Amino acid sequence: MDQTLRTGLVVVVTANSLSSFPVIISLLSELNILNSELGRLAIYTSMVSDLCCVCMATTLTTVGAFREHSKWNSLSSMFWMVFFVFVILFVLRPFILWLTQKTPEGQQLEEFHFFVILVLVFGCAFCSQYLGRQPAFGPLLLGIVLPEGPPIATTVVKKLDTITNGLFIPVFFAISGLTTDLMAFRGRRALAITELVIIMGYVGKFLGTLLPALYFGVPFRDATSLALIMCCKGIIDVAIYNAWRDGKIMDDLCFGLLLITMLIVTGIARIMVGRLYDPSRRYTAYGRRTILNSSNNSRLRILVFASLVPHHHLKKVTSQATSSEHIVNAFNRYEQRQQGSALVQHFNAIAPYSSMHDDVCSLALDKSITIVILPYHKQWTIFGSVGATNRSIKYVNGKIMNKAPCSVGFLIDRGQLGGNPSVVIGKTFYRIALLFFGGVDDLEALAYGRRMAEHPNISFTLVRFKHKKVHTEKGEINPEHELIREYTISAAMSKEKNQYREETVKDGSETTQIIRSMEDGFDLVIVGCHHDPESPLLLGLMDADWVECPELGVIGDILAATDFTFSVLVVQQQPPTSTCSRSVQSLVFPASFDDGGDCPPPHSTNPISSDESKRCPV
Repeated sequence: MDQTLRTGLVVVVTANSLSSFPVIISLLSELNILNSELGRLAIYTSMVSDLCCVCMATTLTTVGAFREHSKWNSLSSMFWMVFFVFVILFVLRPFILWLTQKTPEGQQLEEFHFFVILVLVFGCAFCSQYLGRQPAFGPLLLGIVLPEGPPIATTVVKKLDTITNGLFIPVFFAISGLTTDLMAFRGRRALAITELVIIMGYVGKFLGTLLPALYFGVPFRDATSLALIMCCKGIIDVAIYNAWRDGKIMDDLCFGLLLITMLIVTGIARIMVGRLYDPSRRYTAYGRRTILNSSNNSRLRILVFASLVPHHHLKKVTSQATSSEHIVNAFNRYEQRQQGSALVQHFNAIAPYSSMHDDVCSLALDKSITIVILPYHKQWTIFGSVGATNRSIKYVNGKIMNKAPCSVGFLIDRGQLGGNPSVVIGKTFYRIALLFFGGVDDLEALAYGRRMAEHPNISFTLVRFKHKKVHTEKGEINPEHELIREYTISAAMSKEKNQYREETVKDGSETTQIIRSMEDGFDLVIVGCHHDPESPLLLGLMDADWVECPELGVIGDILAATDFTFSVLVVQQQPPTSTCSRSVQSLVFPASFDDGGDCPPPHSTNPISSDESKRCPV
């Protein structure tokens, strides 16, 4: 090999060893696996890789300066670099924080303040290049030392994101492609050797990621996906290739082959990762947890998806409590009032809407949750009209409904309309009704309602709808009848606190009339989600074109109409054959339980194994 080829191959090997953190983050975001277990592992791996590359580059640059220049000049260069870092940490950072501290909460930076920060960014880039480093080193360090969130980060991202992603990056890629000299490949004997080294570099990185992952117990499909992710390259790598070519460290042959191979490998790897890795696959290995299959004396675990808070609202520059803190305080007060019979844990998850369901389902699986309570995507004003509709929440709810490893409930909260005191605050009875039409979802709702009925401040009414021509044979064993019979026995002993009544109807029209007659009698109405489409109780309702929210079922959709004032809880029991692929969430744990001893204390950091018991044949 000639000297040029030998030098080029060393550069090729170095280039293939890079795994840029921003590139990996961008890829994971596009694949909607940013918050998955594999995504987190890939993020940590790329961060370590970037840190090692920075340390190695700094060391090699310093050693090269000692060899090519006098020791005095090298020491002087090191001194000025340390001084530059000191200025960023102890001068620029306090100055920018002082400059932005008068910005009102939730507001963006003033134009002048943003202009000053932009000038400092360009100044850091100039100083980095003057001191012999990459121009991006200074702005990167300045961005690391500044706090995340508003007002600095949100303003800079909002103002620069459009022009950067919409103009600068596409133009940069286009220029890189136009300056690629494909004619340099013709007649070059080094072409085969260079491409072989590039391919072997990718193979080495793939195996260097795959084998350690398998050794430490990562499943083969996940380990393969991780190895493919680490082989992907992007804008940072193209920038490095251009810098090396401009600095005569890399010739046109190496640049062109690296660029073309990068496009092919990254394109294939991205498609394969999308096919191989599904975060919801881990949920299918476990039996579904349901309230119906749980003993009345067992521990009931509820995951309350209580609120969605935009991530830039999580950190405030003032000491005022955020909406998430109000929710946390409410749950804490509830825990105190229960005097040890309920325990609460709080979790914050920051995730895009496209992958938020994975956080909820993962937490439900790890904590052996029995039911997940989701917020409805519509919110009501105090006047009874729809105040806001969030389609993103509807998307997340649909994903959780199909993938959750447990039962799911939709809470349509109209508490501000009824004006009745909650059981959390006072001693007034909270009136709850359950509409029973039959089916596994209604059975799950009844199993949940039976637990509610045991509360001393809850008045519970089971309303069973029956058809006029349907009669039950004597001696017939039916799980629905058995569960209702057990409830009626307990209701008879509750001194009219809990009640049972039957409504005989002939079609869906009479069913709707009875439901509307209950409007002023209850604070919360519970109903199952899905019912028999051939049921005569729903005749004329199942085929209606006016069903707005089919995910709630036909009865749930009727109860979600704006002319009702009570809150609604729609319950779905997760079927065993369904595919299961920093929002504020709260776990409610009854403290006294008999769970076979397999559950650690609520504040334990160990994951809780999922209940793998089979569901009953109801």
